[in-house]
Amino acid sequence: MELRFIEKPEKLLEIAFNKAWKDSLKGRPPKEKFLRIKNRALKKIDISTNYLTSKLDDMVYETKSFDNLHPFYRELVEETINVIEVRKNLSQVMKVSKIIKKLGRELRRKIQRIREDADAPKIASFLKQFFGRTASLVKSLEKSIESLNESRKKLREFPKINFDALTVILAGFPNTGKTTLLNKLTGSKAEINVYPFTTKSIKLGYFHHRFKEFQVIDTPGLLDREKEKRNAIERKAVHALSHLPQLIVFIFDPSETCSYSLEKQINLFNSLKKDFNAPFIAVANKKDVYSEKQFNELRKAVKEEIIETGEKVEDNLKETIIKKLYKAKEEAKKERKEAKEEEEFEENETEQEEEREEEKEEWPSG
Repeated sequence: MELRFIEKPEKLLEIAFNKAWKDSLKGRPPKEKFLRIKNRALKKIDISTNYLTSKLDDMVYETKSFDNLHPFYRELVEETINVIEVRKNLSQVMKVSKIIKKLGRELRRKIQRIREDADAPKIASFLKQFFGRTASLVKSLEKSIESLNESRKKLREFPKINFDALTVILAGFPNTGKTTLLNKLTGSKAEINVYPFTTKSIKLGYFHHRFKEFQVIDTPGLLDREKEKRNAIERKAVHALSHLPQLIVFIFDPSETCSYSLEKQINLFNSLKKDFNAPFIAVANKKDVYSEKQFNELRKAVKEEIIETGEKVEDNLKETIIKKLYKAKEEAKKERKEAKEEEEFEENETEQEEEREEEKEEWPSG
């Protein structure tokens, strides 16, 4: 969902009315004074109406439909802004635009009907009526425009996800080193701090292998607790994990210097493995801090290969990521093929059954 920026009502009116005043002088005016006044008044209405309604309509019609968003963005939008309020405000903007168009048409017709020079003061009266009513209508949108621009600011912070790239999610507790790993894998320069919830939004990085693009996403830190108790930051991570990854890299801190026990980290790892249908890679971070006993405890609980961080961690991890993703891609391709074959088989069975039923009707027994 993307909202267009729109100026505050006062600024919109200032630009529209100044434009109407200046542009209405352009062109060759009629020789007769009455016709010049009438012609210029009509131009002022047309120019003001066209400018204001085009700006208001752009905000409404160039807003991408919420219903057509990718599920990842749709859920992220719901977490970030009040969609019902946005739709209500856009509806109000559209309503005002329609009223301004109608008002412009009505007063334009009234001015066009004026035929006598003696009635020239009526032109000024209708023009004043148009500008006064239009200004009142646009100013009535102040709260709606302010709210829409605020929502736009929040939406612009969303990551630009490439849904065609092979995607890797970095997951784990806060302060376990996910952002550091993102920087090593992709060469990006995301912010790194030593307190929980540094990552308050989703950060992206990329690396390439044999002309394939690999997208690595650093998610906000997750806490090991019930889903309904997670805060907004944690829910963003869940959205990413739900819709984006072909592979999840879970980062452990066996040293527990992240302020979370190894037991809690293992519980979260097991919980995510149940919740998300994607292959996992386990990484033990802070190798220079944790003990052999702590690592053995982790290895015993995880029961699969664990990559330890070190000087060449990005090379080892990249190699494992590439292998697992290519394997997962082939398996997914195989599953799609099998599903298609099964669907075709069921269709054939249905067709044959229908043919047998038709034959029974044509040649009843007995």
